[in-house]
Amino acid sequence: MAKAKQRKNDEEAKDVTEEQAAEIEEKRLEREAALAGAMLVDHQTRRSDRDGLTGQWVRVVGGDHAGQVATFVRPESLAEDGYPETILVRFRDASYDHQDAVVDYDDVTDAAYKGTV
Repeated sequence: MAKAKQRKNDEEAKDVTEEQAAEIEEKRLEREAALAGAMLVDHQTRRSDRDGLTGQWVRVVGGDHAGQVATFVRPESLAEDGYPETILVRFRDASYDHQDAVVDYDDVTDAAYKGTV
């Protein structure tokens, strides 16, 4: 069954015109260029213990969602130094609706951070 599915995918891939392939490649290059200066905030690149880490729990300490805990999904916009300016977060809440929101990176801290905000 897997081989039949692969053959179907191969046949569909052949149906892509040169123009469509060029358009796909152009979009891929645009995405790569936009992310070229992005800083992946992890344990080695964080500026302080306060910085939220990509893919980890963060606590929102300012703005409309202050007091909520969320997952830092990805950067949405970057500052000049390559660190996130705004980030996409997914909230952890009792309703389990997994609401997403874009918040300022300065309004979040690492969820384990115990210092002053």
